[in-house]
Amino acid sequence: MSVPLIQLPNPSQNGYATVSLYVGTSTFDEPEKYAGINHLLEHVLACNDNIDKEVGKRGLEHNAETHGGFVRYWFSAPEKHFKYCLDFLKKISTKPTFGNVKREAKAVRQELLSLLQDADYHSDLETVKALFPNTGFYRGQNASIMIKTLDSLTPKILKWYYNNYYKGKMFIVISGGPKIKGAKKLNQIPKGLISSVLTMVTPQTRCFHIFRPEIAKSQCKMLFFNKNCEPETQIKEQLAIATRILSGGLDSLLYRVLREKLNLVYSVSCTAEIEPYGIFIEINWSCDTKKVKKSILSIFSVIKKFDTVHYDGHKALMIEQLVRNNLLTSQDIVDIYGNELVTWGQYKEIKDILKGVKKIKPQEVKDVVKKYMEPRNSLFVHMSASKTSPIPNSVYVNLS
Repeated sequence: MSVPLIQLPNPSQNGYATVSLYVGTSTFDEPEKYAGINHLLEHVLACNDNIDKEVGKRGLEHNAETHGGFVRYWFSAPEKHFKYCLDFLKKISTKPTFGNVKREAKAVRQELLSLLQDADYHSDLETVKALFPNTGFYRGQNASIMIKTLDSLTPKILKWYYNNYYKGKMFIVISGGPKIKGAKKLNQIPKGLISSVLTMVTPQTRCFHIFRPEIAKSQCKMLFFNKNCEPETQIKEQLAIATRILSGGLDSLLYRVLREKLNLVYSVSCTAEIEPYGIFIEINWSCDTKKVKKSILSIFSVIKKFDTVHYDGHKALMIEQLVRNNLLTSQDIVDIYGNELVTWGQYKEIKDILKGVKKIKPQEVKDVVKKYMEPRNSLFVHMSASKTSPIPNSVYVNLS
């Protein structure tokens, strides 16, 4: 069995070629009793043929990553070693071996134990649990569950999972290097190769408290969630401008109100993420615990009164960054376009995104904020050394 080869655009700058194997299945699809199997399988396949020795010897950059909806194995390499890298990825996508399982399970265990010490990890896990309960995605993010599963994942089970979940869901993307016979130039792939789409629930509880004795002040996260997703539109770029206006600098809307006018917070950020299963806009800040409620009310007020302050400046900076990003290395191209292929089944080149950004109007940015940042579609996660939350769930629901 062979896997499809996709030749992405060559980089504008000279550099290493990048070749990557994508698997359109991951934690979303894991059976309940095998939580975390993708992470261990990633380690096992990535070290096939004791490749670590060759990576150092040949001067290659090599890694693998497990994401929610896909797994990726990749190399960046000079042209003289390109064939070696491509052959390795072809091998693990057709006839891999399943050795060193105990050794790699120890490495995975250490990664998971480190996660449990990370306060931000617990905040993120709480939101995943609220929006995707009883799913492979939640179990595949839960380090405690995965640690319990590790010892049961034998070579036989890994091979079974590979045969049933990996085969037929893999493709290789290439940028830079020689032209490869049989590789196709396309920006859209069959739907059967892309990752599955999760179903998001509307959480009954929308306010959460996490006790972390090492955190002196309150660490706060407000997440706006929306099930609707329209990848063909300019929503991603419109939201990117909106989040810049909200938190891009000391004169941004959130800083202006929360930090300068009311002296409520020490830091604040706003980011947007768009996935096939939903749109997420996240506001993070830190403050005194007694100021949490007022911070929440102030954020809702800023959103309600949202205006495109410094619109021309934020848009110009975004365009300038896109222009710079148009000079992509081979690794950038694979990271951006390859990830979009396995997530959406298609990609849009930076130069085409740039054209669309230039056409965005201020009113369109206002419209996406109004549509996707509704307080009633938000949840709040609070972390502090206190064992009780300053905002009960009922109070937060009434505030929003």
